[in-house]
Amino acid sequence: MKCIEAIQQQLPEVKAVLLDDAFQHRRLNGSLNVLLTTFQKPWFDDHLLPAGRLRDLPSRRKAAQIVVLTKCSTLPDGPEREQWRARLGLRSDQELFFSGIEYEEPKRLVGDGQEWPGLAQDNCLLFTGIADPAPLLEHTRRIFKNVDHVAFPDHHPFSKADLAMLAGRYATFAPGPKLLITTEKDAMRLRSVIKGSPLENLPVGVIGMRAVILNEPGRFATLIRDHVATYPAHR
Repeated sequence: MKCIEAIQQQLPEVKAVLLDDAFQHRRLNGSLNVLLTTFQKPWFDDHLLPAGRLRDLPSRRKAAQIVVLTKCSTLPDGPEREQWRARLGLRSDQELFFSGIEYEEPKRLVGDGQEWPGLAQDNCLLFTGIADPAPLLEHTRRIFKNVDHVAFPDHHPFSKADLAMLAGRYATFAPGPKLLITTEKDAMRLRSVIKGSPLENLPVGVIGMRAVILNEPGRFATLIRDHVATYPAHR
């Protein structure tokens, strides 16, 4: 709350504040609430922390104007979309969108950042420090014939010992040409410790990914733009 008050006082030209993971903070009363739940583990099949991954009660879905079912491999057809609406317990005035993940070609972690011209290696050592690496693991298995995966906890701060372990795993997990692959989020933490480590001279690639709305992406964007434009304080 104090941060929002400071923005209002110090940056009066700001017309909107976008918050991530703020739904469970009851003191905040957002004018537009967008609630995400995953295709693989929707809220009706999950539990509150620490038993599960929910940060708020499933009944709090009633406060959301927009719900997004994330990490869909494909867009469900019309009848299935209606089934999801019923299973999620949504009202008729709550918007339901479906999103998936698009992956970029791996780029060098160290170097000019351009796409690699010869990404034909059969072997990949994937290492991640994200909450749910399953979709990325599935994606890399479609690219490479042989994938080994080292999963660190979410937001894991990589240490020199971690990098030495990864270098050792890389040396032994498969013969022939191979790559190490990680995510953009992990690469940000990796760059501060990779210099002088056993990983520095190994081929480490970074896969970028972005969420995409699968059904009516233009309408999704319009709902948000129109809300900001027509909010009473902005008229």
